[in-house]
Amino acid sequence: MCEDLLAEQCAPTMAGLKTGSLFTCPKEDRAELLAGIRALNARLVPKGLRILPVKTVGDRELLYLYRPARLRRESDFPHEVGLFLGYPPRDVEGFIREKARRAKCTGAWKVYGDEEAARKGGFFALGPAWDEPGESLDSGCNFPRLGVYLKKYQTGRIPEAARRLGRGFMRELFRTMVYHLEAGEPVILVSLLSSSGSTPRGAGAMMACFPGGSTGTIGGGNVEFTAQKLAQELLQSRENALRSYRFTPGDAASLGMVCGGDVTVHFQCLAPEDAAVIAALRRLVELSGGGKGLWLLRCLREAEVTEMRVIAQGEASELAAYLKDGTVFRDGILSIPVSRPGTVWLFGGGHVSQALAAVLTPLDFRAAVYDDRPEFASEERFPTAVRRISAPFEALRQHVSLGADDYLVIMTRGHQADFEVLRQTLRAPVRYLGCIGSRRKLALCKDRLLAEGFTEGEYARLHAPIGLAIGAETPEEIAVAIAAELIAVRAGKME
Repeated sequence: MCEDLLAEQCAPTMAGLKTGSLFTCPKEDRAELLAGIRALNARLVPKGLRILPVKTVGDRELLYLYRPARLRRESDFPHEVGLFLGYPPRDVEGFIREKARRAKCTGAWKVYGDEEAARKGGFFALGPAWDEPGESLDSGCNFPRLGVYLKKYQTGRIPEAARRLGRGFMRELFRTMVYHLEAGEPVILVSLLSSSGSTPRGAGAMMACFPGGSTGTIGGGNVEFTAQKLAQELLQSRENALRSYRFTPGDAASLGMVCGGDVTVHFQCLAPEDAAVIAALRRLVELSGGGKGLWLLRCLREAEVTEMRVIAQGEASELAAYLKDGTVFRDGILSIPVSRPGTVWLFGGGHVSQALAAVLTPLDFRAAVYDDRPEFASEERFPTAVRRISAPFEALRQHVSLGADDYLVIMTRGHQADFEVLRQTLRAPVRYLGCIGSRRKLALCKDRLLAEGFTEGEYARLHAPIGLAIGAETPEEIAVAIAAELIAVRAGKME
């Protein structure tokens, strides 16, 4: 659909638009439609408007016209129609029913979009029931306060809903990139190829820049400001670039910072017409957070990217030598780990475990909880957990399969339960094993384990007391201390 015809279709919706509204238009060729949306958005964005394609229904396309500036704060959510994009919970319809009940909505509603695809990182919309493609979606329905739930994509921050649903930072970065590309907008992927000396971030840090904003970070300060400024220029020219910056004052390449290091930054322009790139990014979103290692590899020839590939743990590849725990850049190949393997198993669902699960999510750790009390391993208590198991601690081996990339954090409610877990896991080939408790309690547990036939060497691998010694006292402070220790182990700074 050409730009002018699309503008004509959305003109009635635009009239008197407060925040956002759904409308439809005929769709003959989706590629042509997306091209028209890109062109029209170039005219609308300066006026504070934007169009987002939501769903194909028959021979028509469901579109959303909205004012991004009105979606900055929760109090500014629109009133015309309910719409939910991204971050779907497991029970989509149950979630919507509860939202509608709390908002006292009386109008019939319907979910638009592929629910299964949405769970893998896609989008779906919630709106008034709509049977005929030509029917107005927001007429005669009482959705006064259901509002629009546009998450990270308009607010520019990781939303609380994403944290509750256990989305990691890397996954959010690539999900946002997919969103803008599928909305017809180019994206600049900014990556640190190398760093030396004292720098805010190391190699592998990434940031995505799109028209009017960015997400992710390469370290903040002047280097990030300069990179964002260049990225906005590259969005206009649709070019790649390679730049080096120094963190020392006094020379031409300096940013005026006193850190004392230097970085090499790569700017890759991703075009919305590049179906292969979008497919690769979608695969990253779908596979990340699944408990297996995942890498984004790019072959570089100066600033140009000759190949872009996603490799998951266990897949055969001639590039296996580049799949490491950290970023690798050699022989013109840049390999960045997007999702690290392994799960943090929390044995015991008390206050510290609850606080730790919340801390781990934005750090790209997957948390699972195990407790013999159902109410302490519930979804309400641990909404970000990838698994919640309620079973006797004595039967742990029947429910949990541990691997070399897993982390075990033992924080049960008592000495006996700690002993039962340690008795079954002390010889497990896991990456980390830690137990909370007083020195007296741990000494008693050690004596029992030695009496069971375990050796001093086997017990020595246990981190106890658990966490870095930072003087933590509250559950939240203890959670930070434990998370810091897990980061150190993952980074290879501690065994």
